[in-house]
Amino acid sequence: MRSPSYELVRRTIVRHAGVPARHLHPWLRLDADLDLTPLELVLIATEIEEALGVELPVEDLAPAETVGDVLRFFRRALAERKKRAGSSALVVDERRIPALGGAGFAAR
Repeated sequence: MRSPSYELVRRTIVRHAGVPARHLHPWLRLDADLDLTPLELVLIATEIEEALGVELPVEDLAPAETVGDVLRFFRRALAERKKRAGSSALVVDERRIPALGGAGFAAR
């Protein structure tokens, strides 16, 4: 079974490349096989970063040549985020965030 992050990366690349999902393989080259420009790769990365809640500097993604490279970069970013969070993970109380339906304070 594939992880949700894998599927997200895959769907995002499929949408930008305009290829059927069944034709997307890890060994496909982003530029030569999928005709993705560097700007499109930045747009793909931005969408994935926002959806996964990770940051991947453009210079880290620059060496990506294949679909598999993009998947590996984001897997690594997710693993680093989990490692940094460790036991000191921030717990968000949604009741304190008005945009999430809270009143701006926690009920006591």
